[in-house]
Amino acid sequence: PPKPAYGRSASTGAEGPSAASRLTAAGPGGEPLDWSKLVIGKMLGRGASGYVRRALLGSQELAVKRIAISDDERRKQTFNEIAALVGCGAHVGAANLVTCYGVRYIDGNIEIAMEYMDLGSLGDRLSTHGPLPEQALAAVLAQILAALRHLHKEMHAV
Repeated sequence: PPKPAYGRSASTGAEGPSAASRLTAAGPGGEPLDWSKLVIGKMLGRGASGYVRRALLGSQELAVKRIAISDDERRKQTFNEIAALVGCGAHVGAANLVTCYGVRYIDGNIEIAMEYMDLGSLGDRLSTHGPLPEQALAAVLAQILAALRHLHKEMHAV
């Protein structure tokens, strides 16, 4: 996978990938993601280090996750790890993996454009329905293991 070069960001002056090394993986139709065409919508959720918003790219729904990491070294490492996975491109449409269409560094944050999954999070499910029965938990874990196996054996990413 391509390795993004980390340099000065022209827009913020903060450490970030240089404009030439901003990495985008193949988006819908195999073209690089044009971030300017995303129409950002409502907030889907918030976590300790960022939030996720719904977005539209034409008629396709995406989710855009923004991650705020204050430590510069940790931000560089996180960006490089995400960019390497997105840069592989081979996982677009792979079973058990959310498709990532692009990653960028903007305003001191990392943003990831990914496939929108409309069933909510595992946390939402647990809040609403309580603990998972053993069979459901086994199915979730089997899907996670299948995704990790794909990332390791097919993409050599983990």
